Amino acid sequence: MLSHGLRRSLTVVTAVVLVIVYIPLALVLLNSFNTDNTFGWPPPGLTLHWWKVAWESQGARDALWTSVRVALAATVVALLLGTLAAMALR
Repeated sequence: MLSHGLRRSLTVVTAVVLVIVYIPLALVLLNSFNTDNTFGWPPPGLTLHWWKVAWESQGARDALWTSVRVALAATVVALLLGTLAAMALR
């Protein structure tokens, strides 16, 4: 059983790590709707133009499709190995 102090410390460290990871991702997502070519705060306006440009890019679509195929393959492997491990432990 974890002590109360250790549990609190782990909670704080987890929260800090999540903030460090997700705040930059949120800023990148927000910047993807920016009307300006450069990052400025606050954004002067919001647009879907950059998402349209990305969707029309064959390279971006190919990269997305590759990511989906890899994710599906990883899911199949994880399900297979996880099921075999569960059966072995049973």
